[in-house]
Amino acid sequence: MNDFNDLDIYSMSLSNFEIMEKLGEGSIGEVYLAEYKPTSKLYALKFVYDDHVQTISKSLAIATNMIHPNLLRCYGYFYSTSSENKKICICILEFIQGQDLYELFLDKDGSRPFEQLPDIIRQVSLGLEYIHRKGYVHRDIKVENILVSTEGVVKIIDYDFIAKRTFTDEINGTPYYLAPEIISISLVSPSNDMWALGVSLYLILTNMYPFDPPDFEDFANSDFNNSSDNPADTKNNEPTAEEMDNLFWCIVNDMVDFTGIPSKYLDLIQRLLRKDHRIRLSSSQLVSITNKWLPSNQRISQTSNQKKMKYIQKSRKR
Repeated sequence: MNDFNDLDIYSMSLSNFEIMEKLGEGSIGEVYLAEYKPTSKLYALKFVYDDHVQTISKSLAIATNMIHPNLLRCYGYFYSTSSENKKICICILEFIQGQDLYELFLDKDGSRPFEQLPDIIRQVSLGLEYIHRKGYVHRDIKVENILVSTEGVVKIIDYDFIAKRTFTDEINGTPYYLAPEIISISLVSPSNDMWALGVSLYLILTNMYPFDPPDFEDFANSDFNNSSDNPADTKNNEPTAEEMDNLFWCIVNDMVDFTGIPSKYLDLIQRLLRKDHRIRLSSSQLVSITNKWLPSNQRISQTSNQKKMKYIQKSRKR
C-alpha cells in the first residue's frame, strides 16, 4: 500500500507526477494513473474542472480523514491551472488494480464470481459502518463505486457527494439508486446508502433494477445507457425531467418484485429495500449478519474492530 508519508502534500504540483494512462471518468472529473517521481510509486489522480472545483472541496476535506481498509484512500489534493487558465482540483488517490462490481458481474458473458459475493457484501458493510459511525453518508453507492482488488480486497470509492446527515433540497447521486426518503422528504441519512446497496445487490443477482419506469426500454437505452442493450449500463447520459419523474414515482410508489432473488439473499435484500427508512437494515446490523458468515475463528466483534481502527488512526498521526 502506498504510504501517506511519502507524499509532500503541501508542496505538491502536477510536475511531481508522470501521467501514464487514463483510467476512467465520472460525472465531474477524469481519473489517470500516475507515477510519483520522487518514489516511483503509483497513484490515481482525479482531475476536477471548472464549476465542480468549489463543490468538491468540502467532500475532499472529509475524504482525506476517511481511513479504513475497505475505503479507497484519498491522500490529499492540490490545485493547478489548465491551458485555458481555468482552475483544476487534483485529488491524489490510492491506486488499486482490480474491477468494480459492474465489471465483475454485469459487463461480461459466461461465469460470474457469485462465490465471492458474500465476502464482498461483508467488506462493503464494514466500509459503510465506518462512514456512518463517523457521521457521514456516502450518497453514491452503486456497482461502479465498489471496487474489488486482484487480492480480493473490497474498496468503496468516489466521495464526490459525501456529506453529513441532513435535509436538503439538492438531490445528488445516481437516479436509479436514490432512496424513497431522498425523493419524498429530502432526507440525507445512512439509510440512503443501505438502500443503494440493496439496489446494487438486486441488480447483480437479477440483471435488472428493482424499479423501472413503464417505458423502461426506451428510457434505459436512450438516456442512461448510451444506446446499450444492457439495462445495467448507466455510465453515460442524463435523463430528461419527464423520465426522472417517472423513475422517482416508481421508486416511491411501486412494490419490489423479489421473485428473481436467490433464497440465500432474499431476506437480506428485502430488509435493505424497505421503503420506510426507519426500519431499513443499518450498516452495523449488516456487519453483524455478515460476520456470522465467517468461520467462527475469524469472527471479530464490532467493538474490537472499532478499537483497531482508532489505533491505526492514532499511529498515522504520530
